[in-house]
Amino acid sequence: MKVSNLKNLKNLKKYLTVKNLRPFVLTVYGFLVLFTIYHIAFSKRIIPGVRVGNVRVGGMTYLQARKALEDYEKKVNKELVLKYGDREFKINANDIGLTYDWDSSVSRAFEVGRTGNIFIDNKDKLAGLLRGLHIGAFYDYDDNLLGNKYSLIKSEVNIDAQDSAISFGPDGGLIVAPSKEGV
Repeated sequence: MKVSNLKNLKNLKKYLTVKNLRPFVLTVYGFLVLFTIYHIAFSKRIIPGVRVGNVRVGGMTYLQARKALEDYEKKVNKELVLKYGDREFKINANDIGLTYDWDSSVSRAFEVGRTGNIFIDNKDKLAGLLRGLHIGAFYDYDDNLLGNKYSLIKSEVNIDAQDSAISFGPDGGLIVAPSKEGV
């Protein structure tokens, strides 16, 4: 056994020459150079492929991303439309006190790929490059105002359920009232 191990070691030494290892070493150095350039280029920017809502913020600085989100908010329709049958009920963002927290949204976008866990960070960076990463916008609204809007809609749409009933008619016969489902 020792002789065969020694033979394998000699064969390995013959194979591990500078000429045979050069492509491997150059590939590793190339990867390290690209890795370093990537991290220098995006050290103060959001990693590529990140979106907050429908806005692509990858590659932007904090201030650029915040401005892009604020500009998008100004031109987007912030109206919720609820439909029931042929009726429509509209809830405007101002009616419920909806406000977006763009600072928190951009901060969260900036944290993608910067958790400190090398495996998760590299997975996020690669996913951002290949398919993109979506982050929901941070927002707040007044629960009471939204609840009031829902109550108004409910009062217009709601139909109470009825239990079935049996009663005597004026002629002494039975009258059966069928049950009705509510909405």
